[in-house]
Amino acid sequence: MWVYALAPKRQEAADLATRVTQAEQVRDDALARAATAERARATYDRDYATVARLGKAVPQTADVPSLVYQLETAARHTNVDFRAVSVIDTRHRR
Repeated sequence: MWVYALAPKRQEAADLATRVTQAEQVRDDALARAATAERARATYDRDYATVARLGKAVPQTADVPSLVYQLETAARHTNVDFRAVSVIDTRHRR
């Protein structure tokens, strides 16, 4: 009789242990996402300034961005550190 009374409780305990483990995993995932969000929030101002600076650095003519992309691609494939390109507008020269 004791075995029949105890077996369902053991199964219930095992089920509860599984649910606890799953809940802990959900909690750990939420904590990791919160930490990631906190780091992103901490660097938001700096990242926004970088995006704004890069937006101002985008060339106005359609040919230059394509050229910059091609140069960057070639530099990446040859392990060249590509940092800047200067474009001289010859239309306003005297």
